Amino acid sequence: MVKLNSSGIADLSHRFDYDDSPANNKADGTFPGDDVSPIGFVAAVVDPANGNAPISPITQPIYLTNQGGPVSGGAGSTFGTIVTPIGASSDDWEQFGGGSSSVLEFGLNGSRAQAVGMRFDGIDIPQTAIITDAYLRFTAFATSSEAASFTIGIQGSETAATFSSGAPPQSRVIVDEFAWSNVEQWTAGGTYRTPDISGLIETVIGADGATNAALAFIVAGSGSRVASSFNNGDAPELVLVLDDGSLLTM
Repeated sequence: MVKLNSSGIADLSHRFDYDDSPANNKADGTFPGDDVSPIGFVAAVVDPANGNAPISPITQPIYLTNQGGPVSGGAGSTFGTIVTPIGASSDDWEQFGGGSSSVLEFGLNGSRAQAVGMRFDGIDIPQTAIITDAYLRFTAFATSSEAASFTIGIQGSETAATFSSGAPPQSRVIVDEFAWSNVEQWTAGGTYRTPDISGLIETVIGADGATNAALAFIVAGSGSRVASSFNNGDAPELVLVLDDGSLLTM
């Protein structure tokens, strides 16, 4: 991958390559000095033994980061991978356990089916952003191997209130749902994510983006998976991957 200079010419002096290991499929390189604001990038699979002759185009997404963080877009907008954790005890709430529990029991709480609510506050999604992936991420509190399938619903508000006994998860107005079927086995201490739920978020925020939004998700279903809660120090997270054109598919 190389930078295009101000004349639109590929600058090979700052070329950097992908790791040979598929498990580390990321490129480590910098564009110092006058390369701080390049006008573009070029990426291709090349043959170093044959004068770096192009072999094939890149067919997978390429994400650019700025010193390990998201790439900044216009007018202070932020793009890249944005992680928003649960920020308060009342923002993850069990139907039968309230907000004081150290765990979130999805599906069954003992023998009772329950709804679990999660609220993520302070979310900024620029109007020009494309959500290329979005998911909830959990740390498993317990090992669970039984069959489980859940429904993830989203409350129809960009300003969802925190949960309370008077406003529990099961009372929220759901405007869209996603079927999370055949949930994988969880091992205690492991990290697990949902499938892509960007469609749920787009249903609520529309085409206008969001500023300092608070989004609430409700999970219910059959079987059981147990995640750590905010009170246990490993709060659930909402992960958004936002693209502003720095995502190159070639």
